[in-house]
Amino acid sequence: MSSFFQQLNLTGRILVSFWITLLLVIISAGLLFALDRDDVYTTDVRPPMAIMELARRLKEEPYDQARRWFLTLPRHERKHVYVLRNQEELLTRRLPRPVRHMNEQLSSARPFIHKQRHHKIVVGRILTNREGEAIKLIAMVEAPHPPWRAILLDNLVWVVLFAIIISGLISYVLARYISKPIRSLRAATKQLASGDLSARVMPSIRKHKDEIYFLAKDFDEMAEKLERSVAAQKRLIQDISHELRSPIARLQIALALTRKKLQHHEQHELDRIENECQQLNDIITALLNLPAYELQPDLALSEEVDIVDLLQILCDDVNYASSASPNASQVRFENHATQPSSTTRITVKGNSQLLRSALENVLKNAQHYTEGDEPIVVSLQHRADTLIIECCDHGPGIPENKLHEIFKPFYRTSEARERSSGGHGLGLAIAKRAIDLHNGQIHARNLSNHQGLCIEIQLPVSQQVEA
Repeated sequence: MSSFFQQLNLTGRILVSFWITLLLVIISAGLLFALDRDDVYTTDVRPPMAIMELARRLKEEPYDQARRWFLTLPRHERKHVYVLRNQEELLTRRLPRPVRHMNEQLSSARPFIHKQRHHKIVVGRILTNREGEAIKLIAMVEAPHPPWRAILLDNLVWVVLFAIIISGLISYVLARYISKPIRSLRAATKQLASGDLSARVMPSIRKHKDEIYFLAKDFDEMAEKLERSVAAQKRLIQDISHELRSPIARLQIALALTRKKLQHHEQHELDRIENECQQLNDIITALLNLPAYELQPDLALSEEVDIVDLLQILCDDVNYASSASPNASQVRFENHATQPSSTTRITVKGNSQLLRSALENVLKNAQHYTEGDEPIVVSLQHRADTLIIECCDHGPGIPENKLHEIFKPFYRTSEARERSSGGHGLGLAIAKRAIDLHNGQIHARNLSNHQGLCIEIQLPVSQQVEA
């Protein structure tokens, strides 16, 4: 039976379990009826002529003579016939419950009673013998067809109770059987989500070849492919990191050699180049660590970043980079979060380099698509426990149904905002990943009359202190 059950799929096991439950309920109900203590069951058929003859003798003959004749009857004929005089049974037998009930109900007002209970018929009658004494004659006979409906109604509470208990036990066993591998799947999923790509389910699930087994098998195959993919990605990241840092290191060596050949007052531009090299190193480190930061945010969110200072420095750097291009728009920073004379610092708990990368991508994106000579406005506002950074350009905008698409990697609109220079559409995607990591939000909206696009960033404030 166990091997047969294991060969069934999950649907078959559920069906068989309910069929077994139904069968056990029926068997239990039958046993309950058979063990009903309110009746004495028998398959013997008592001839009614013996009862009629006993009634005649009790009326016409002395009581002792009728008693002696009654004793001569076969045992099976007198087994379910009871004679009571002055509440004493003729053979001093213990009265069954139906006979006791009948004895209590017989009276001068009701000298004859006929009742049927389950498959028994109980008949009671009061006789008057020659001495004028009242004698009760009670007999139980087999009903020709047991009234199963009456039996069921009389035992309905017990039937329901047995059904609940039996079906509950079987359902509990089945639920445990199904939920155990599901719990294993859930634990492995949590383990996989936490970064442990070695999580597997098959070792803890018995091979029963059902739907859950195949689900666990597919999960392990997925986890194995994911582990190989992440391992390959890590190797690629290490290779990219090495390739990017090698020319930067050579550039820093060349800067150091150039410094020795120039006078101190001629090294201002070299300082800018050195700062940009260091900034590029930091950007590479932050971007390469971004996948690890997403799995363990506590690794990244370890600094108290002053957003006002970060935006001011970032705007100055963007304006410096665009000074060499006569068509590039300047960026103007408007601080509405603090007063100009205030020494209050509003900080965000996070990673300064990731936030710089996100904001710089937004600014460069706005600078690339803006039209005309008007400056790009970057504003900062403080509402409750949230900092709101808004960057608005003066470009053609984006179709309303595409606003949420621009934050997807490699997405580029095919209309006015398409880059003729062949960009890859990664800037806003990188910005969104960094903002999401800081528990912030970023979204885009068009200005009225197609006058440009605004990118709004919301960041939770960590603390506000006096400098």
